[in-house]
Amino acid sequence: LTKYIFIILSLFISATTLADPFIEERNFVVEAKLSILPKIPVMSIDTVLSTKDNNYEYNESIMIPVLLTITVTIGIILIGLLFFVLGKLNWLETATNSLLTKIDLAAPKEKLQEIQYDPYFYGLTGQPLWNCLTGQDTTQATPLELDEIRPRYGIALLKALVKFIQDGIDVSRNLNTENTLFELEKLVFTSRGQIGIWLPSNRVETLRNFGTKINQEKQSFSENDSEDARFIAPAALTKEFKTEICDLCALLQLRHGDEIASDVIKAFFAEDNS
Repeated sequence: LTKYIFIILSLFISATTLADPFIEERNFVVEAKLSILPKIPVMSIDTVLSTKDNNYEYNESIMIPVLLTITVTIGIILIGLLFFVLGKLNWLETATNSLLTKIDLAAPKEKLQEIQYDPYFYGLTGQPLWNCLTGQDTTQATPLELDEIRPRYGIALLKALVKFIQDGIDVSRNLNTENTLFELEKLVFTSRGQIGIWLPSNRVETLRNFGTKINQEKQSFSENDSEDARFIAPAALTKEFKTEICDLCALLQLRHGDEIASDVIKAFFAEDNS
C-alpha cells in the first residue's frame, strides 16, 4: 500500500515530465607534466548531451589553450636560433684555425720578423695569392675566403700597378739600365699590414711599357723638361691602358676594373673634367 501511495504522490508533486528537455554538460582538461615543471594544460574537451522529445543530440568541441600555442611557438624559435648559433660558431672556429695555420706557413722564416702580412688575406701573398684568385689553385683558400679577399686585393692591386708603371718611367729616364731589377712582385701597405702583389712577367712588361710611354708623352709635352708637368692623358693611351687593366681585373674576378684603371691614370695625368 505504501508503494502505491508514493507512486501516486510523485505523479502529482513532480514538475518534470519525459517531454521536458534535458541537458548534460561535461568538461575534461588534459594536462602534461614534464620533470620539475608545473602541469601545463594541453587540451580542453567540452561535451554537451541534450535530450528533447526522445531525441538525443551530442556535441563535442576540442580546444588547445593559447598558452600552449605560444609555448610551442617560442620553443621552436629558440631551437632554430640554437642551431643557427651553433652553425656560426663551428664556421668561425674552422675559419680561425685555417687562418692561423696559413699565417704560420705563408712567409719564409727569415722574413717573419721583418714583414707583418695583412691577416685579412688568410696568410696568402705573392704568387700563391695570384694562383688562388685566378683559379689555378683551389686548395689554399675556400670560395668564401676568396670573396672576402677580392675587395681588399683590388685596393692593393691599384697601389702595385702604380709601382710597376713607375718602374717603367724610372727605367726610361735612366740611361744605365743594366742594374735595374725586373721585379714581378711589389710589396704594398694596407691598413692591417703588408701584402705582396705578384703579376706574370708579360703583365709586368706591359705595365713597364706603359711607364715608358707616359715618360715619352711628358717629355714631348713639357717644353722646359719639367718633371712635375701634368696634362690630360692622350685618348689612345687611356683606351689601351683601360683595356689592359680591365682584362687583368676580369682574370682576377675583381669588380670595378674600369674604376681601378681610372684611378691609376689619375696618379700620372691630370684629371679630365670635360
